[in-house]
Amino acid sequence: MKEVLLNPEQKLGGVGASDIGKLFTKAGLSAKTAHSLALEKAEELITGERKKFTTAAMLHGIYSEPDAFNDVIKPLFPNSIYQSDVSILIADIGQDARIWASPDVVDESEPFTLDIKCPVSVYTYAENIRKTPDTYIVQNQMQMMATGHKQGYLLFYLTAREVDEFGNKMGSEYNIDISERHTFIPVSAMDEYHQEIYKRAEDFFVLRDAIYNDIAKAIAISDEELFHLIFKEKKKVTRLKDKSNLSTWGGKIYHTPTEGYLVVE
Repeated sequence: MKEVLLNPEQKLGGVGASDIGKLFTKAGLSAKTAHSLALEKAEELITGERKKFTTAAMLHGIYSEPDAFNDVIKPLFPNSIYQSDVSILIADIGQDARIWASPDVVDESEPFTLDIKCPVSVYTYAENIRKTPDTYIVQNQMQMMATGHKQGYLLFYLTAREVDEFGNKMGSEYNIDISERHTFIPVSAMDEYHQEIYKRAEDFFVLRDAIYNDIAKAIAISDEELFHLIFKEKKKVTRLKDKSNLSTWGGKIYHTPTEGYLVVE
């Protein structure tokens, strides 16, 4: 089957493999992480753009992935391809309801789908190997759904994190042989996992659409009007994103350019 690749606009409002772990917490779709993701995706549909959010840990991964591929993966698997910027459609569930994955590495000769993880410290590296997070497993499962492969891997790659603004190493590397600074964790494709991913994605889009319908009707106000609501009318005002359940505030949602979506009670 020929892969269908997605451009950034086609991914708006959808769920990628890097998002799916937020739907697989113990509380499932009732969790705050799932509701926050639904708000994020609903906002994408309204603004027409994805929020760019990076942390120090994320930047460490972005800067270190090419080294992991060139120094560890490519020597072992010469036919492997690094393609973390390629997004593959898994399913089009409904209007603006696509699920996709962007596997870091694929190898059609083996074949396998691999995801690179670059822990920020020795301790984190050890913990990831001792007990691999379920969110990483489900992410690799979703990547295999995109490629059709039955074998996946997580590569944990430990590397020093001091870099300049361009991602170049500033300090020395760990004085640890590279053979001891990486670990492959095999992940076999599991149909039951894949079916659960489809189900949770379908339920998630129902939640996203409910929040979308509410915020699309938000009342636009100025900062001065917000001031009046708080100090003159003594209204209780809370950021929508700070609520635990984001799908129950229809008709009470306001919007300001500086604060975003607010619940006024």
